[in-house]
Amino acid sequence: MILGGDFEHRWSQVKDYIAAMKVLWREEVSEYHGRYISFPAVRCYPKPASKPNPPVLIGSINNPRALKRVAEWGDGWVPVVSSVDEFADGVTKIKAMAKDYGRDANALDYTVFGITGQWQSAAKIREFEKAGANRVVLWLGDGDLKVVLGEMERLAKAVM
Repeated sequence: MILGGDFEHRWSQVKDYIAAMKVLWREEVSEYHGRYISFPAVRCYPKPASKPNPPVLIGSINNPRALKRVAEWGDGWVPVVSSVDEFADGVTKIKAMAKDYGRDANALDYTVFGITGQWQSAAKIREFEKAGANRVVLWLGDGDLKVVLGEMERLAKAVM
């Protein structure tokens, strides 16, 4: 156990820490008592500009436990997927589960994260939009500034 992490229960721990941070972000005087973290009444500043709190986006693959976390307490999903169909399947499952938790599934953020070479056409981005994506993040290669700017120009032309 490094830095107090409980690897076997890491997601329970993350959920508890996120709940504690939301209290700190929202309340003038914050107090929290959870399974993994507990603190007395404190003041925590500065407060985030995003209200009521910054969005908590959960990155994952399309697996049932990760999708449940998004539906239950996340504010959005940022998956690494191999196809539009895989993304659409995850969005459908999250929306169904969100209803079970009394949440508005349409208020959640759905972002696709592409790795090198993925989703680099306007047609592919439109497919993700139809499947429910609010945005598609494209991966830029590395290199010197001139190379990266050239790639950005190429991508801008390809996806517009």
